[in-house]
Formats: sequence, structure tokens, C-alpha cells
Amino acid sequence: MNRAFKQKDLDWIKLMTCFRVTGMSVAALRNIVNLAVQGDSTISERKAILEKGRWSWMKHLKP
Repeated sequence: MNRAFKQKDLDWIKLMTCFRVTGMSVAALRNIVNLAVQGDSTISERKAILEKGRWSWMKHLKP
């Protein structure tokens, strides 16, 4: 049996995969997803999480 995913679901999976590649923890991912589900009122909280983890993203960038 094949699963039928909606494009929205595939986009979420792709985004979460990108975050994991940067070294973001599963706990941080879970937190971001929970906040995103709550809506736009949590944008500042999500931004803070992303900014806090920015250092780990930088080491994955090529000079």
C-alpha cells in the first residue's frame, strides 16, 4: 500500500530534513513544529529558536 502525501506534507518533510542537516536537535524541531501549528502568533518564538541555533548552521556553510 502506497501512501499518498500532499505537497504540504512533503514540503514539511523537506524543511525538517534541512534543519536536521544543520545539526538542529529533534527536540528543537519538535518545538518549532508545535509552535508553527499554533499559527503566526508564534513567529517571534520560532525566530528566536532559529537565531539561537544559528551558530551550528554556520559551520555547515562552505566558505
